[in-house]
Amino acid sequence: MRGKAGIWLLYAAVFCAVALVSFLIWRFSIAPAGDDGLPVSPVGGPGEDDRADAGKGVRVSGGELIERDAEGNIIWQVKADGEFTYDEKAGLARGRDVAFAAVLKDDRDLEISAPGFEVHYADKQATFTGGITVTSRKPVAEFRADSATYDFQKQLLSATKGVKGTLKERSMQFDAASFDYDLANEAFVAGGGVVVRHGQFEARADEVTVDLKKRQTHWRGNVRMAWRR
Repeated sequence: MRGKAGIWLLYAAVFCAVALVSFLIWRFSIAPAGDDGLPVSPVGGPGEDDRADAGKGVRVSGGELIERDAEGNIIWQVKADGEFTYDEKAGLARGRDVAFAAVLKDDRDLEISAPGFEVHYADKQATFTGGITVTSRKPVAEFRADSATYDFQKQLLSATKGVKGTLKERSMQFDAASFDYDLANEAFVAGGGVVVRHGQFEARADEVTVDLKKRQTHWRGNVRMAWRR
């Protein structure tokens, strides 16, 4: 009696083993294979949502350089239509025919187009050369100069040689030898034989300071004003 029971138990064990093997063969035959020939798990894994890293710091992609803050917001970015080189070890980037944008609060973004561009991360400054064009949204303005530097920390744009500017909302044009635009405080200082035109009004001075927030203009040194017919 005991012998017959042992035989039946053996049959049952063999049957279970065959059933298990058959199930595994069926399961692996329908699972999609990966690059290594192994079945791919239906559960999503790392890399399934392959989004770009938007963390703090500088990122380079092709001819584009972007710096973000800790929250992933863009601080500034530059794109190059011409040549672009990036030396991570030296903390230096150079570009030709670039479009630069400083992203600020309250739509006070600043855009600069220039034939030449260079940025030193240690100094937190970018240099633009070759005849530049600067535009801003708030206030709506445009400036041109031979060259300029932009300080990322101070949010200060400094232009030199052949500076010409237009403040559209004030219908004001000016020429100057130098120009400092303080974006953080929304004010600028033009120096070196400044000539300002507003309609038929023309004024000259060694230095002119304009407070865009308070809508105040201060003239200093050899001030001359005239009304043109």
